[in-house]
Amino acid sequence: MGMQSARPLTLSFLGRRHDFPTVARAVDCLRAAGITNLSLDLIYGLPGETLDEVAFDLASLLSLSPTHFSAYSLEIHEGMPLFRKGIREGADEVLAEHLALIEEEAGRHGYSRYEISSFARPGFPSRHNLTYWKDEEYVGIGMGAAGYEDGRRYVNPSLLVPYLNKAPRSEEKVDARAEREYFLLANLRLAEGFSLSSYERKCGGSFLEEFASSFEELSKEGLLLLEGSSVKPTPRGMNLLDRVLLRLYNDL
Repeated sequence: MGMQSARPLTLSFLGRRHDFPTVARAVDCLRAAGITNLSLDLIYGLPGETLDEVAFDLASLLSLSPTHFSAYSLEIHEGMPLFRKGIREGADEVLAEHLALIEEEAGRHGYSRYEISSFARPGFPSRHNLTYWKDEEYVGIGMGAAGYEDGRRYVNPSLLVPYLNKAPRSEEKVDARAEREYFLLANLRLAEGFSLSSYERKCGGSFLEEFASSFEELSKEGLLLLEGSSVKPTPRGMNLLDRVLLRLYNDL
């Protein structure tokens, strides 16, 4: 469920028509119907948003005791109404500070951060999310849905009539470079990272040899680490994942 915020002005800014009491009532209704595995979404990183405001929204979310929640920074793309108003996304350092606060407070309430944007109580990580982030194959069903099957990534037609008429979907044959990019983009979102053997099995090479220079630099900066036979992002590395990926992609 998209809670997004508990603050009326923030919800209005985002163009949302609900309020926090509505979310709380919806959660109660679901539980009364026997649905107890609930996930809520939170948005942070709004223009001028303070750490106290992020903490207030998070405390409101946690008061509903979901089994899982996701926290996403506000994304503003060209063409969006907010973009046309001159509003831009927050700086990486500010967003990282907000996310660090969310992670610390979530941990105090029994949630672990298993993926860059997702937090779960023990036993409740999203199987749906993990399929994506372990770069496994999945079927895209519905208009505009993306899928990954037999080494091909595709997107279904986004409009109803072409979809019903079985118009061709857009497809991408994944080459060796793209395979590595997708693998790193997905797996480094996970707190557990990836095993060296899984990289070799999926990409057909040695991660430590192919990315020796960048991995050494990122390790010294405290963004990546080698733990046993697994490469993992540090908490700071997860918060600055774009920086990590750009550095690694330079080695391809």
